[in-house]
Amino acid sequence: MTEREISYRILISIFTDKELSHIALGKALKECDEKGYNVNKAFITNLVNGVCERYLTLMYLICKQSGRTEEKIKQQVKIMLAMGAYQIYYMSVPASAACNETVKLAEKHKMAGLKGFINGVLRGLLRNVEDVDGFLNGELAEKSTAERFSAAYSCPERLVKYFIGEYGESETERMLKASFAKKSITVYRLSKVSDIEFKRAFEEDGIEIREIKGIRNAYEICTQCSLSSLTAYKKGWFIVQDVSSMLATELLPEIADCKILDLCAAPGGKAIHCADRFLDTGCDVTARDLTDGKVRLIKETALRLNVKNIRCEASDALINRPEDAEAFGLVVADLPCSGLGVIGKKPDIKYKTSPEDIKALASLQKKILKNAAAYVKPGGCLAYSTCTVSHEENTENADFIEKCGLKPEPLKNVPEDYEKYLLSESRMLILPDGKHDGFFIALFRKTI
Repeated sequence: MTEREISYRILISIFTDKELSHIALGKALKECDEKGYNVNKAFITNLVNGVCERYLTLMYLICKQSGRTEEKIKQQVKIMLAMGAYQIYYMSVPASAACNETVKLAEKHKMAGLKGFINGVLRGLLRNVEDVDGFLNGELAEKSTAERFSAAYSCPERLVKYFIGEYGESETERMLKASFAKKSITVYRLSKVSDIEFKRAFEEDGIEIREIKGIRNAYEICTQCSLSSLTAYKKGWFIVQDVSSMLATELLPEIADCKILDLCAAPGGKAIHCADRFLDTGCDVTARDLTDGKVRLIKETALRLNVKNIRCEASDALINRPEDAEAFGLVVADLPCSGLGVIGKKPDIKYKTSPEDIKALASLQKKILKNAAAYVKPGGCLAYSTCTVSHEENTENADFIEKCGLKPEPLKNVPEDYEKYLLSESRMLILPDGKHDGFFIALFRKTI
């Protein structure tokens, strides 16, 4: 099984079977390990993620070169051509190898009759488009803004128009450009290990890390590496977490001796972060999610990290639990959302999300938030967060929480570098910028 064959199968599952890209890729790489395939996983990862990230741009170039509309090309052939084109333009793969290996892939999948077409398109792309950005700038100059952004930044026009309606053309272009930035991995250090010991473990592994200014126990891993091979990982000393997500816990007020509920906790990052941050205050965390499979993910992570002040339960957040009325001093509602703040990590989201989906999700979130507000005890807090940038899911839902009787509560100890993201004392919106995920945070208190 070759790297390109594996990549093709993953991309088919993403674009044809509608499987989430990170799940399809993770499953395939795990299977490679289980079956003992001697393959270059980095090549597979780069090719799959790259095709997902640049798919509409690649399709624009392919259709222009072939003289065919996208609808006139079979899905399997589109994926093969996109793979070949991505290798030519965005990977250090010799053009001849990209063309020849794509033709071999077509032969293997009983498309020998299309060899000439595939070879002709890829070699034509190589011959006619040496500078992709320069070519697109010229090609798209007379197009509408939505058409230009869609082709240049590989984002469906419907979503481009939505972003422009929310943030204007300049901010939309900045966010779309930022989605291509390659971010380093950031981690949260559990309090059971000291800063000195933590840094020493990475140094001994030959890995450079640096502290992130203004955020407690936050570090950036500056050296490319396999996380699971690190000493600090094996000892259960950290969780991988974006800085935006860390802030959702770090900006909470100090609480003591209370019960904490994370309503939609999988895969467990915020629940474990809360359990660690408030460990010495006598708090314990109940982490819930919809299915046994999701709950198992949280349990496995907590077990690996030896975090004991956390209890995991399967529960549907849409169903009100009267026994939990006013039972929790802190309720964390990091809810399922459109994910428009993380398209840099999960690029297939942008192809699958429509404005109608956003409205439906916002309605679903309100139903969960109504239950969440009921679970907060008098004097307690509700923390609402999403990894999206739509006002329906963010500010409108924050307004809804106030209608449920909770009052805005100021976010605590906001780092100086993040003050610019504050919408008010109690609300923060981080737009994706290549360093941070897009993220919304809002805090509320139930008055006594």
